[in-house]
Amino acid sequence: MLLHCLVCYTVYLFFGIVDVMTGLLGTNGYDTNQGDSTSITPLAWAVRGGQREAVDLLLRQEAANPDKPDNTGKTPLSWAAMKGYEQVVKQLLDRQDVNPGKQDKNGHIPPYYAPTTGHEGVANLLQAWKPPIPALFPVD
Repeated sequence: MLLHCLVCYTVYLFFGIVDVMTGLLGTNGYDTNQGDSTSITPLAWAVRGGQREAVDLLLRQEAANPDKPDNTGKTPLSWAAMKGYEQVVKQLLDRQDVNPGKQDKNGHIPPYYAPTTGHEGVANLLQAWKPPIPALFPVD
């Protein structure tokens, strides 16, 4: 639970967050995929805050599941797309175990969120990803 607190938004104001996280990740028995009360993992919190160094550290953890959804079905990639964090989207798309076509509980996939929140760069990045992501609005 402490790692969740360290990556939440208010703590980002402090320096050394990655060093503290590194120390915590080195302790026995810590599950990097453990969600908080809303199933948000430390990775998802780092993504939501746009903390690229923390995202990188967590993605390097062997057991990390970068595609684990929260209780709304949103994955870290969904949050990165929604927030418009292009570099974080790239970090996540570099992983083989991230599915850009994974639907949340509303039936939306990560590419849905970028244009609806005004993040054209992220939308273009997601649509250009290979293999192609299913079209949001199929044209007949």
